[in-house]
Amino acid sequence: MVEYSDEEHTIQHFTHFHPLKPVVDSTLQKHEVVCAICEKLCSSSSSTYGCTECKFFLHKSCMTSIPRQLINHLIHPCTLLFLTTPRSYRCGKCGEDIISRIEFRCQRCSIHLHVKCALLPTVDSEDAKEIQHFSHPHPLALIENHKDFNNEPRCVACVETCLAPTPTFRCSRRSCNHFFLHKSCALKLPYLPAHIVEPPSHPQHPLTITSLPYNDEIRTCGACNRGFDSCLIAYSCQED
Repeated sequence: MVEYSDEEHTIQHFTHFHPLKPVVDSTLQKHEVVCAICEKLCSSSSSTYGCTECKFFLHKSCMTSIPRQLINHLIHPCTLLFLTTPRSYRCGKCGEDIISRIEFRCQRCSIHLHVKCALLPTVDSEDAKEIQHFSHPHPLALIENHKDFNNEPRCVACVETCLAPTPTFRCSRRSCNHFFLHKSCALKLPYLPAHIVEPPSHPQHPLTITSLPYNDEIRTCGACNRGFDSCLIAYSCQED
């Protein structure tokens, strides 16, 4: 059972419905307690607060640094508000359920994001080892050693090989470990929706950059009618 400190240290924080109390350090050595914001284990080396009713825990450092809103974020252009929610939604970035019941949300577009997904560094962050990029639903990790790959991987944007010392990010999930993206390409990709205006045209809906489901199928470009590999990213219409 998780133990808490005295009542006088109880605080009310916007991340949770109920008051939060400091967790006794010795308890963290006996129980696996996970921070709802960063989703990392809470240890005795860092102050932790928790809710006695909900088994909701936060690092003090995470609790004091989390913003109430995110503006002009590369994941989503609208203002994202930090909200607590009584039910679980699916994250609009990674596609997994938000079980912690805290999220960043665009109320205008009904977009829900894991706090961890929303707070991951973006590609323009200096020295980031792991980033979130709008072209792919999962976090991308910086490749430390290009020699780990037997075949020469290709960038999903420019189709050129990813060779050292060119900084390259990769999805580490087994289901899409084919996804490699040069940092330089990630910086150049336009976030805002675009329209193809020349025939064959698609003027009725915006086309957005997306990571296609990976398989052996050769897809056909709707503009030039030439085939391309499904491992590449492409502009697609979300309405059709």
